[in-house]
Amino acid sequence: MPERGVLYRAEYTQARGKHQGARARHYLNGNVVLWLRDVARVEDGRLVRTTDLNNFWTAEEIPATGIAGEGGVSLRRGKKPERLLERVIEAFSRPGEWVLDFFAGSGTTGAVAERLGRRWILVEAGGPARELCLPRLAAATAASGGGFTLMRVEGGAPPGVK
Repeated sequence: MPERGVLYRAEYTQARGKHQGARARHYLNGNVVLWLRDVARVEDGRLVRTTDLNNFWTAEEIPATGIAGEGGVSLRRGKKPERLLERVIEAFSRPGEWVLDFFAGSGTTGAVAERLGRRWILVEAGGPARELCLPRLAAATAASGGGFTLMRVEGGAPPGVK
């Protein structure tokens, strides 16, 4: 595993296509680093984006299998991989900022946000999901030395949800 905080350069030759020839790619913390010159240019004194930022994430970066018991929660379907949430939370927030998940489910978002030093709010209407996420969040906050408060909002659950 690459050392965190170290910028790596991989040089390779692209055999065919629009960018055929010698190429280099940079990685930081397991993520591809995009340089502004790769996605924009200056025209008439203004910065103009020439291509969309890369949103291609490989299966190695975001596993879709082997996550059924991740975080101490066993789910067969519908569970988000921790590495996916880690990548999204790191991309769109800074340590100390808030992360909000209206569909807490098994608590993946809260557990990952806690590990990354973010503050978090989870909302969950279903009792079975609360039973899954409470032990997970307790473990995550114990590991970080933090804690959390469970609040119940009366009359807020949709019809048929206890």
